[in-house]
Amino acid sequence: MLQSRFVWKVFGLMVVSILLTTLAMGSLLGRSIDTSTRAEVRDRLNAAALFLAELSRPALVSGASEGFSRRVADLGERLGIRLTVIGAEGTVLADTGNDPADLDNHGNRPEIVDASKDGSGMAVRHSQTVGTAMMYVARAVRDEAAGLVGFARASMPMKALDDKLAEVRSTLVIGGLLGTLLALLVSFLLTRRITRPLGSMTDTAMAIARGDYERRIDVGGRDEIGLLGRAFNTMAGNLAERVRGMTRDRNKLRTILEGMVEGVVAVDHRERILHMSSVAADLLSANADQSEGRPVWEVTRVHQVSEMLSRILGGETHLQGEVRLVGGGRERRVALTGALLEDGAGRRVGAVVVLHDITELERLERIRSDFVANVSHELKTPITAIRGIAETLVDDPAMAGETRSRFLERIKEQTRRLSDLVVDLLTLARLESEEGHLPREPIDVRGPARAAARAVFPDRDELPVRFEESLPEAVMVLGDGEALEQAVGNLLSNAARYTPAGGIVRLRVVARDGMALVEIEDTGIGIDPVHQRRIFERFYRVDKARSRELGGTGLGLSIVKHVCRAHGGEVSVRSMPGSGSTFTMRIPLAGD
Repeated sequence: MLQSRFVWKVFGLMVVSILLTTLAMGSLLGRSIDTSTRAEVRDRLNAAALFLAELSRPALVSGASEGFSRRVADLGERLGIRLTVIGAEGTVLADTGNDPADLDNHGNRPEIVDASKDGSGMAVRHSQTVGTAMMYVARAVRDEAAGLVGFARASMPMKALDDKLAEVRSTLVIGGLLGTLLALLVSFLLTRRITRPLGSMTDTAMAIARGDYERRIDVGGRDEIGLLGRAFNTMAGNLAERVRGMTRDRNKLRTILEGMVEGVVAVDHRERILHMSSVAADLLSANADQSEGRPVWEVTRVHQVSEMLSRILGGETHLQGEVRLVGGGRERRVALTGALLEDGAGRRVGAVVVLHDITELERLERIRSDFVANVSHELKTPITAIRGIAETLVDDPAMAGETRSRFLERIKEQTRRLSDLVVDLLTLARLESEEGHLPREPIDVRGPARAAARAVFPDRDELPVRFEESLPEAVMVLGDGEALEQAVGNLLSNAARYTPAGGIVRLRVVARDGMALVEIEDTGIGIDPVHQRRIFERFYRVDKARSRELGGTGLGLSIVKHVCRAHGGEVSVRSMPGSGSTFTMRIPLAGD
């Protein structure tokens, strides 16, 4: 047995596999330990830096004292970590193990430079002070009022980390050698057993039965056993190919079902789930991974689904329905379509239900209907007024000149209102169709803001309200000047309409946190919080009678919202009844 070349051939292959596996595992494990150890040290330094930042913030704001320097040095010695507190200009204020007066400016250290930019920084480098490689983690210390006041830094020598890693590597090498020797001994014993042909056939057959369709018998001879082994391998190959084909078809079908927007639930003739897509699981508040093989009525409490499947299995072939689902803090309407599953012989083997979430479709349809109704209502009012006045003028040719002039003025006023409404509707339609595609060019926001202010407040000395503007410096954005002017003009017009005589309207343009802010503040009547989340909807009015009396179309704020969105920004409002309102347009700065 020991002289068998086949034994040594198999054993040699096992030796090579074991050695390669051991080397690969040792290498991967060593890298993993190295990475995790360094990450652990980095996390420890980061935690120390965060703690030091909170500890040193008061001292950095008010000025570090000698007692503070001693506290930092004592804390660093207790933690076994070098702690350093650095001022905003790079001056060392406190350090563990070193006199701050002996240390040079640290403002150009890599970790400090990164922390000043991003709030935190990490570097591994040679320390000029300690004379050895160190890992540094620095945190910017900021004060709400004073801004950046300094930096907190924690560091540790790399030598201690390297020594620890060397000890771990030695342990891994010794463990790997012992494990390899043990694996070689076990593999030799196994090799002696698997060389028996019949035993090999039995093992292979059992492996295939367990699902390992790639398992084959190592056929070496040409006798009856060899012929049997080759026939067995041919059979196993055909079986594996068929299984792979079935697996491909199943995976293809599963991929198609999972890629559908609709949810799918399929059951067998006993109403046990064969497949539930992730979309269906989400709609039915179920777990798709744990649903297979369980009764559908046990997986979901939506009785309409289980009832439809039962009816189909009971004899009906095609059903449709609708269900209202409440979950996750929202309500959804889902359309159900059920169908029968049959096998190749036409036998009833199961049923399937397709779930289509139509909530968004219904919402869009409702918005469309409301929009049509609102437009019809808004157009009806001026048209009815114009028609009535015109009929009066036609029916009374002898009408007094003064009365006729008053009626004609009313027609002019209603015509202007009708024109404004149509223009706003066209503007809103253009913004909605071209949102994200408006012409963009570098533009100073102050230009459109000034133009809008001149249009709304042409003669400021004769205004019933006082207008103030603050445009201190250039604020550049990529945008459409005409659209921005219209948006600012709409907000200024609203502020002027709803601010009583003697009030103030203020216009401010500033750059802050990468955004251009256009603020329109007034001391007018204000807006109740219950209305604030809806005032940017089309035709929504807080006080419909007052809005129409002042000439508003109900589309101005909706246009403002779409202009801001088209520029990648947003609009918001802060207001309280009787205390005025502040509308703020936020648009990204050019280059941000």
